[in-house]
Amino acid sequence: MKNISHFFEPKRFFAFFLIFNTAIATLIPTLFYRVLPLDTLEAVIWGQRFTMGNYKHPPLSGWLAHNFSALFGHADFAMYLLSQLCVAASYYFIYKIAREFFNERKSVLASIVLGITFFYSFDSAKFNVNVLHLALWPATTYCFVKAVKENLLRQWIALAILAAFCLWSKLSGGILLLMLAIWMFADRRARSRFSGAGPYVTAILTFALFAPYLVWLFQTDFLPLTYASERAHAESSPFYFPVEIFFGFLAPLAAPLAAILVAGGKEAFCRFFRTKWQIDNRAAFFFAGYFLLFPILFFTGLSFFVPRIDLMWGYPIYFASGILFLSFYEDDFWTEKRFKRLALIVVAVILAFQAGDVIYSCVKTRQSGHFPAQECADKAVAFYRQKTGNDLSIVCGDMWFACIISHYQKSRPLVCIQEDPLDIMRYRQKIGKEGAMFVAAKPYEIQDIRQQMEVDVTDITPVYFRYRTKWGKISTKQLYFAILRPKQATAKE
Repeated sequence: MKNISHFFEPKRFFAFFLIFNTAIATLIPTLFYRVLPLDTLEAVIWGQRFTMGNYKHPPLSGWLAHNFSALFGHADFAMYLLSQLCVAASYYFIYKIAREFFNERKSVLASIVLGITFFYSFDSAKFNVNVLHLALWPATTYCFVKAVKENLLRQWIALAILAAFCLWSKLSGGILLLMLAIWMFADRRARSRFSGAGPYVTAILTFALFAPYLVWLFQTDFLPLTYASERAHAESSPFYFPVEIFFGFLAPLAAPLAAILVAGGKEAFCRFFRTKWQIDNRAAFFFAGYFLLFPILFFTGLSFFVPRIDLMWGYPIYFASGILFLSFYEDDFWTEKRFKRLALIVVAVILAFQAGDVIYSCVKTRQSGHFPAQECADKAVAFYRQKTGNDLSIVCGDMWFACIISHYQKSRPLVCIQEDPLDIMRYRQKIGKEGAMFVAAKPYEIQDIRQQMEVDVTDITPVYFRYRTKWGKISTKQLYFAILRPKQATAKE
């Protein structure tokens, strides 16, 4: 019993939780999936070019993905590990923020309780800009809290770097920076820091660090914003869409709140649902409430003008929710017994998520998890060599399948994503001179690439792939392989 008590000491258990969650969430997809998710492959390929941006996002997630993948020989597990390192960083900085308000035990709970939300568990395997923001939002907020509290120049500089990282990974990071700026003016202690150099150093340095990307945006006619606008307006929405968005963003809060109430027992229910709320830690309540509700209200307001908003945009906004709910209870309420109960609930739910994922991956054949990526890449290389006599140096076409062919080959051929207008401009001349391999998922893509690249498309060949999971049904996928002939070769013929 004494050993068990030692295990549930807050710091000891928190260290175990970070290692346990990182290990299991990396191991499961590595063992049960045959291909990386689309977003992850896309990020790795973006980083391979080391350009200043792409048609969707700023380049930081791509740079990080490619270099981390290369560090481990481009093995799939590396990207699953990178995702979980981002999640672990998020847990850690949430804990550090909570320590500004709570004792050790309650701070650990405020962090780990997010493990039972969809964003931190089941959907965290695919590395993308949203998963990266899981780490960057709480890290930036914690640095902001420390800078306001201690007013050290090095903290304001660190804040500027993290703020720039938020913007360099996804432009929606500007929502967090807007929240921090409003807090600077609204909070008395934060406002007093304007008498020193810190806030101005942060503002100037953040702008300076982000300026190269702003220049790139001007040079490309703000292509990522155009893409976001076109995607948002691609379909209409019903009149009740804002209500749907508001409650859609609130829904993920139900799981951590339910876990807290169950672990706290009858008394926890009574305190939370009493007629008149009596908040134990008002500073924590208002701080966490502000950083949670502001982005929810922001997206709800945006939904009046934008007919499409994805709930996945809300990945990072929940980092303060555990702090918000636990602010209703004094530190002493979370006794060792209640701490154990909530900790075990969180671990059990995470294990249930992972077990469900294993079962689902074994009985349900899905293209997103079971498509034979290595076989596809090998067939593409062999096809290109047979038709041209050359090694494959550039593959063009459907985003996911072109990325698969490149990522799962040691030669790592360049990728020209057909949906990306920047890629079309970047590689048109090279393909016109050297030719390329083309892969299409739909027949109309062949005609599209012919017009986009202004080259002949020859040797169009349907290629079939059969795949299945352990106990699932056999699925078949038809792709089209083709050769984009260089203009010189076409002229000679």
